Amino acid sequence: MIKQVNQNNGFVIVASSKYVFYKSAILCAESLRDFYPDAHITFFTHKEWVDNDCNVFDDIKTDIPNNKRAKMWALARSPYNLTMYLDADIEVRDSEISNCFHLIPENFDILMTKIRPYAAAITEFPGGMLTWHCGLFLFRKNQKMINFFQDWYNDYYQQQKDWTFDTDLYPKTLQPWDTWTFWKLLHLDGYDEKIRIGRFPEDARWNFHNLRYNELEGKSIILYHNTIRKRKTHERDRD
Repeated sequence: MIKQVNQNNGFVIVASSKYVFYKSAILCAESLRDFYPDAHITFFTHKEWVDNDCNVFDDIKTDIPNNKRAKMWALARSPYNLTMYLDADIEVRDSEISNCFHLIPENFDILMTKIRPYAAAITEFPGGMLTWHCGLFLFRKNQKMINFFQDWYNDYYQQQKDWTFDTDLYPKTLQPWDTWTFWKLLHLDGYDEKIRIGRFPEDARWNFHNLRYNELEGKSIILYHNTIRKRKTHERDRD
């Protein structure tokens, strides 16, 4: 059953840098409309990409940085009290998506899903282990989370330019990944004492990928996480 819509709750989808992300974001939003027609959806993208397909969104914001991880910048600017962030390569498969805003307890700041090591480029490293998947999550808009997202974007941006960490503990193979930046903020910068993270119940249903159907325990997929294949540069990509 679809819950009554609260206008203070909504979804954020982001597409930057590669035009393929824009096209995928449209499909993501259309699938969300299929199963949750009254959802509030805000789209962050580049002005020159906006076309009639964007009618699927309630609001479009175009003043975003040209960065493949512009999502962190956008999340700090969500218009909603409760935000469900969806990567552009997600497909909604079940009307249970309408229940997502009821899942986060009052004393939690963010709900996430676990990384599946079989579907990740890297999880373990000498200094620790990446555990939280950063492709979808539900969070409260409070000053703690705004600060966290701003630091996440700024630190990731710096990380791409210069790797300043002890490579015996934190090898440079971590450099491309925003999941590492997330881990660093929690475990090296003290955010694990500032924000409270919870896990989606039945989180395989909320972030399903790689065809491990046994993880669903006979239940339906709510969010199917596809992987956008690398493609040749598109004429509408941003350099």
